[in-house]
Amino acid sequence: MSEKDQMINRDLDPEIKRPICCSCYTVIKIIVISFTIAFGIATIVLAVRLRGCDSKPKRVVHQQCNTSSLDDAEVQDIIIVGGGPAGMFAGYRLKKEKGSLHKVLVLEATNRIGGRLYSEKLPGIESHVAELGGMRYIPDIQTYTEKVINEMNIVTVTFPADEENEARPYLLRNVFVQQKDLKTAGKAAYKLNKDEEDLTPRQVGRKVMEAIVPSDQMDRDPDKMMTVDGFPLLHYGTLNTFNLANASDDAHNYVRDGNGYSIANINYNAATGIEETRLTTGIDVNYSTPTDGMAAIPITLAKRFESLGGRIKKNTTVTAIIECKHQSKGNVYQLTTYNYETRKKVRYFAHKVILAVTRSQLKRIHWDALWTSPKRQLVDAVISHQAAKIFLAFEEPWWRKESLQYLNLTQGRSVSSLPTRQTYYFTAPNPAVNNRSFVMLYNDGPFARFWETLASDSFNKFPTSNSAIFPMTDTLVKEAVRELALNHNTTEKVIGRPYFGWIMVWDNDLLPRKVEGYGPYMPSESYALWAPGYNYTEVTRNIIRLDEDQDIFICGSVYSIQQGWVEGALQHADTMLTTYFNLSSYLSPSEMQAMKESYYANRRVPFYP
Repeated sequence: MSEKDQMINRDLDPEIKRPICCSCYTVIKIIVISFTIAFGIATIVLAVRLRGCDSKPKRVVHQQCNTSSLDDAEVQDIIIVGGGPAGMFAGYRLKKEKGSLHKVLVLEATNRIGGRLYSEKLPGIESHVAELGGMRYIPDIQTYTEKVINEMNIVTVTFPADEENEARPYLLRNVFVQQKDLKTAGKAAYKLNKDEEDLTPRQVGRKVMEAIVPSDQMDRDPDKMMTVDGFPLLHYGTLNTFNLANASDDAHNYVRDGNGYSIANINYNAATGIEETRLTTGIDVNYSTPTDGMAAIPITLAKRFESLGGRIKKNTTVTAIIECKHQSKGNVYQLTTYNYETRKKVRYFAHKVILAVTRSQLKRIHWDALWTSPKRQLVDAVISHQAAKIFLAFEEPWWRKESLQYLNLTQGRSVSSLPTRQTYYFTAPNPAVNNRSFVMLYNDGPFARFWETLASDSFNKFPTSNSAIFPMTDTLVKEAVRELALNHNTTEKVIGRPYFGWIMVWDNDLLPRKVEGYGPYMPSESYALWAPGYNYTEVTRNIIRLDEDQDIFICGSVYSIQQGWVEGALQHADTMLTTYFNLSSYLSPSEMQAMKESYYANRRVPFYP
């Protein structure tokens, strides 16, 4: 066979192997060796990096201090981030006591002052204010709030209390009962112990707490707090207390459903939880609220602050804080901000910074101390909690109709284990002139997100709503009316169709965004709760200056002794001002002593509104 025929056969028969030339062998060998060397180098580099890791995380700084822009820049003495109660109280006091010495600027991310205090008037109803955030305070024991209100000449009224109404309706596990029925053994659809069967949900909650720590033995100081099974109470969670008290397996569900707060699902610090339960299980608590709404407190403080020369910049969210060293201006902090109106980044400079923001908002700021400070774990000493409020306005108070008179509903609230959870009633005071009234549905935890899902552009918008941030949808209104009918053992026809609706959701897991016709929306938790294991009296002091080498300070109700209340925000801000800004305490020694005596005399300190 000729050489040519052999070549043809090789092309046709794949079983006949072709000889590989020496140059091909050389190329393949080089490729294999190169790959092996590259893989080896990569492995060594990775091993070195892993070996060099330690428990202290290193943060990549995405921005550098622009020292050249400092030459002609205006440097504030103090920048306060956040226009809520803590931020505006701090700004007002700094300008009032040291106004000539301090240039103070407040940066507020939204287009309004108030933070988690957000008050609005519903159209056609002038008698009551719709509180989309915090809605009340307790003048008897919340001394800071009462003093600020008096100093600012804010007019207040009594907030409708949760009065003892034996006819009050409950819908628990789809069983309709009245409060008087819950005192009859076997009426509630829960498997309770014999000594729990004739008690209301509040009474069961109090019974559990008293079994752990009797009222006369409770001490606010965790170092003096009694122990349970050899461990300080603060190391336990609230859910653990039901087992420690030998309560029935269903007791927790009964208390959670019947009290109307899903907060009972959170295993937060038992020491604070017991105090909170003592407040909410009583019927002798007197609440007040400003006639113009709770937001009147920070708004009035802001007006006084500006009258003293302070400045407020709204629609401006802080994205990063970097420490700068300037030859002539000394130690300065550069705050990089984003303005939602101009859609531009702007830098501000200050010698000191106060962060009067929530935990979730704090963690959105690129600040190295959140990653490198030895005290960084204190930021997570609290648990964030979600909540939602829905307002439905009606031409008349359907709860006062003849068929529902037996429920005796004029004010206060009713409770359901359905997603509506709590219903508050705001009845027209002068029906002959204007009979328009509204209900407020309050729900928290997973139920807040139930309603948040229905407040979406995916559904048809409710035609007579102007909810600024979350769209009120027809689907949401229909579901709310359906549940209201079940909660009151009546029909949807009796409830009727509301002429107006509004919803506000406080959820820290949402994303910041600009809302058309409203402005920037900065998501936030409704309130925070101390996690088990933390000595909260130490954390509330130590977190104020997270990095001892920086003049950056944290304050607000989130890390206070009275979380979720204006009182906590004012108290924490005052502690910061007296400790690090050389201001005198807002309360006189006699006022401080009276406040402490009131706390211990009442054996209760509130933790959420």
